[in-house]
Parts: sequence; structure tokens; C-alpha cells
Amino acid sequence: MSGACDHSGTHSGATRYLREAGQLRLVVVCDDCGGECGEITRVDYLPHPALTAPSAGAAALTDPLARG
Repeated sequence: MSGACDHSGTHSGATRYLREAGQLRLVVVCDDCGGECGEITRVDYLPHPALTAPSAGAAALTDPLARG
């Protein structure tokens, strides 16, 4: 990010995950330098990652291509 950018060009939306707060920040960023120009809102978000892969038997029940 350059200090010379005045953020007068186009902008896009982006998200930033705040792990400690369990939130997503929806922000506006400058397309030229990538710098944040403002925050739109915050949304509570706590992902629930799958810790184990599904078994082959479970895949056969849900995936028609897994059936033989």
C-alpha cells in the first residue's frame, strides 16, 4: 500500500476475519492500492470446520458417483 494513493479511483468490497472477536468485517477497499477506505458493518461468524473426512460409506450414501 502506498502513502501516495488518494483513493479517488474505483473501490471494491472485501471481508476481513477477526478470529479473536468471531466476526467478519465487511469493508470497502481501494482497487489501486488495496487500502481500506471504510467499514460497512460487522457480522458475527464462528466457522465450524470439519475435523475428519467423511467415511467411504457415508460418501456412497450422499454421492451418486461413489456408487458402484
